[in-house]
Amino acid sequence: MTNLEIWIRYFFIWPGLRPIGNPAEADVIIIQAFGRNSILDSELYSIGQLRKLGNNDWLTINKLRQGPINFDPGEPNTDLALECQDLVDKYHLPVITQWEVAAALGPNWYEKHKKNIYCIWPPTRPQKRFSTREVISLTAEIMAKQGWKKPVVLAHKRHITRVYLIAKKLLAKSPAVVAQKTKCFDSQSIQKWTRNWLLWFVYEMIGKGYHLLKRWV
Repeated sequence: MTNLEIWIRYFFIWPGLRPIGNPAEADVIIIQAFGRNSILDSELYSIGQLRKLGNNDWLTINKLRQGPINFDPGEPNTDLALECQDLVDKYHLPVITQWEVAAALGPNWYEKHKKNIYCIWPPTRPQKRFSTREVISLTAEIMAKQGWKKPVVLAHKRHITRVYLIAKKLLAKSPAVVAQKTKCFDSQSIQKWTRNWLLWFVYEMIGKGYHLLKRWV
């Protein structure tokens, strides 16, 4: 895709991206979550604290799946988890993903691949929300530490253009993009803007304008 076509899709908000680059040449998969059906944004710090206390991604995810938390990642993150598993099985790549998507991975599959799954956790201090840019910034830190330089981005179809441009800016390179299969919304999502296409359209229209003003894309 040309830069012009990518920016046209950014301004039109709705379209996703056509595949960019070759996933076979990537050295890591990076994943952005989309909503969640439990745990308020104002409570995210408690998840960060739980991970800090346990000091292990896989064990923390297992705790989240069980009572009394019984975390529900929601349909979009479940779809992203399935896409992740397919990509890993095909290209044998490590993964950096938000914890919501990790919680939706098949338990047996995750246990088998846990050494190559790196989770992004929310901060341990209270804050209003955990933004896309913050997640990608933390992703960039892990990539630098591991020496990975060729990411393939996985995100919701209605989110991918902004994710791609933020990643390109923060990583100082153009990541690969696969065809987006995840495009559903979940009416039960805690994050209201991910409940349906209209709420997302309004949210993304404001958000993309703000990102341009801040020069984040």
